[in-house]
Order: sequence, then C-alpha cells, then structure tokens
Amino acid sequence: MLKSLFSGALVRTLSLLFLLTSTTLCPTLTAQDRTAGQPSEEPFAEPSAELTKDDSILLELRTIRGLQQEAQLRREKIRAEMEKRDAGQKDSAALVMSDEYGAILQVENNTRPHWYSDDWNLFGIITFIIALFSAIFTYVTYKAQKNTELHTTNAPIDVQLSTLKDLPRHFYRNLVCTCAMILKFKFGEKKGKVYPSEGNMRKLQTLPDDVVLPIDVDTDKEDNAYQHMHELRLLLRNYNVEVQVASEHVARQGIMEETLKQDFGNLLYKPLFLIRNTFNFKRSLNKESLPDDYKVKYVLDAISRMIQEHFKKLQESANFKCLFEKGTTEYLTKIMPKGKVDLSIFDKGGDILRSIEYLLKYTGDKVSPKVKTLMRHDVIDESSAILSINNAEEFTQFCISKDFIKAGEEPKAAALYPHLAPYLNYLHKPDWDTVAILKFILAIDAAIETNRIGMVNYL
Repeated sequence: MLKSLFSGALVRTLSLLFLLTSTTLCPTLTAQDRTAGQPSEEPFAEPSAELTKDDSILLELRTIRGLQQEAQLRREKIRAEMEKRDAGQKDSAALVMSDEYGAILQVENNTRPHWYSDDWNLFGIITFIIALFSAIFTYVTYKAQKNTELHTTNAPIDVQLSTLKDLPRHFYRNLVCTCAMILKFKFGEKKGKVYPSEGNMRKLQTLPDDVVLPIDVDTDKEDNAYQHMHELRLLLRNYNVEVQVASEHVARQGIMEETLKQDFGNLLYKPLFLIRNTFNFKRSLNKESLPDDYKVKYVLDAISRMIQEHFKKLQESANFKCLFEKGTTEYLTKIMPKGKVDLSIFDKGGDILRSIEYLLKYTGDKVSPKVKTLMRHDVIDESSAILSINNAEEFTQFCISKDFIKAGEEPKAAALYPHLAPYLNYLHKPDWDTVAILKFILAIDAAIETNRIGMVNYL
C-alpha cells in the first residue's frame, strides 16, 4: 500500500518537472509542433474509467500546454503588428485599437504640440494687439474727457482779471472800515467800555478762493502764474489770521495797548500792500506783450478805482446824510484840524502812509511823476456837481438839489460846510497830489463809516 502511493507521487512530480523544462527551454515552436500542439476541434473526451490515475494527469498536462501555446501565438501576432508600425506603416488606424498600445497612441497624437496652433498662436497674438490698442484708445479718451471737464469747470482768464481789477475797491473799503473802527473804539462816547463787534471785524476777511479762481494758465511761460497764485493765497491767508487775532484781542478789556497798536497797524498796512501784490499775478495772466509803462498803468488804475469808489459812495443819499450826524462832524474835526488831514489820530505808527508809499514804488524806487501827481480828468467825471462848490451857499444848494436835506434845514448844511471846506477846495485843483487826495477821501469815508460800526459792551 505504501509502495503504491509513493510510486504515484513520484510519477506526478516527474511529469511537472518535464512540463516546466520544456516550456522554459523551448519558448517557440515549429509550425509542425504548433499544429500538433493545437487542441482538437472536438471537445476533450471525458476520461474513461479505464484510465489510470497517471494517464489522467498526463492528459491534464497536455491541455494546459495547449492553452500556453495559444497565448504564445497571440503575443507573437501583436509583436508582428508592432514591428510593421515601426517599419514605416503610415496608416496607424489599421492597427488593432482594442489593445493597450492603440489607446496610448491616441493619447500621444492628441497631446502632441503643433508649431502653428500651440507654439505660435496667431489668433491669440491678433487678439492681444487689438486689446492693447483698445486700452490705449480708452486711456486717450479718458484724458480728453478729463481735460474737457477741467476746461468747462475752470474760470476763464478774463474772469480772473476782472476779479483782480476789482480788488483795489474791495481793499480800500476794508481800510475805511478799519479806520472807522479805530476811531469809534478810541474816541467814542463809551470809550474803554465797548469794543467793535466780532461781526464788523471778521467781515474784513477775504477768502483766497474768492480772489484766486481755478483757471488754466500757460505753464511754459517764464513768468509762471501758478507761482503768483500760490503767493497771493498765502498773503490772503495771513491777512485773515491777523484779522481774527485782532478781533480776539480787542474783545479783551485788559489787553495791553502795545498789542492793540500792533494789531491795528497790521490791519491798516495790509490792504494797500495786498493791492500791490496782485500786480505780478495780473501781469502773468496777460497773453499779449505789455507796454513798457505797464507798472504805471497798474498803479494808476488801482488809485483811480479807489477814488471812484469814494465819489460813488459819497453821492448816495444814505451816505451823505451821515455827514450831518453830530458824531460824524466830531470825528471830522479830529481828523482834519485846521483844514489839514491828520491820520495819526488813528494811525500812530504811520502804517497807512507807509503802505501808500509801498504801492507807489511799484513803478520804481523813484516814483513815476504820472503816479505821484494825478490829473483830475483821468480819474473822475469832470461834470460832477461836487467839483463846482466854492462856498457855503453853493454847498447848501447842492445838498437840497440832491435831496440830502429838505427845505428849512439849510442851517445843517451851513454847519457842515466848514468841516468839508478843505476837502471841497482841494477838489478844484486840476491836478492832485496822490498822497493828499488819498488822505482826504479816507478821512471823509472813515467818518461816514463810523455810523455803521456796531459796538459791544465788555463783560
């Protein structure tokens, strides 16, 4: 029994060794062997019961070997097709696409870069160029619209020049109001108990934006207007600060007299100082070449506008009637004692005369004779009735004709005439000394303005 089992196991082992050896040493078969090794088309017959166990094992081994040969044939067929492709077969579609190589080949063909469609994208470059030109056009259009907006919002040069021409009148009124406030503060009925109201003081302030307008100027010119605009803005800002400081100081009852003197001195000097400092700005805005005597013309125009402002206000009924007030005649008596104007009554430091000299010297260190002496017909209308008054009777008739007084109030005119006689007599002259006429008109206007200055009691 044991001998029989041992012999059967030995036979199986030897058969397996033979099969493995034959497969390893003989990977390829001849055509005859392949034919012989192919399985029969007829199905394998079931092993008969007569076969021994060893015969059944051999039959199974033959079946396994047939299957191995069939797989080997498939591999060789695929290898042959690959060799044909490598040899130059161009029609890759003829390959059997059901195997793994066909799928890889498709992926390779679909992902291979092309010089025209990938490396050199012509349509992409054209699109980029169009986008670049669109961006440039958009930027140019934006700049043009911005410039158009600035040009439409900024003021014309003529408007700025007109504003500068009106400044002498404006600053002259500031000077008149300052003199009136000092007169009433120092010589009023309640001297030491009241002070000029903050409203009157701060009305002197002149905002830079009201004088220097947003304009377009030529920056290529040697005399750049923007520089003068900046300087004028700073001067106006400083003037406003001085007005505010003086307003705060005068409201303090215990303030030192020297401090008030300095504050009032600044306010008396700055109006004519600012008028002269507008000339450079005005000059830089002129598009045409200026004449050699343009400085003389600027100064004459400024003085003429101040004198014209005086006569314009004087002929208004409300203003002239103020001269008949008792307080006004008292101030006139103080300002013009013995027929001469004495500005030191409210200008201890001589700041007004110093500012007049500064204005006139714009024409040069040696003041031009055309500026130093004014021809009357160049600054006012010769037909003005006030120029023909020679005595008290003519003055009374003048007041009645202008409806400054009513019939029966002639004594009022007679009483006022002595106070105005020095001024009226000076107007008869065909030519005026600039300093003298400015002192006269300033004295008359300051006396009138005292009636409009409000005073506030100290707490």
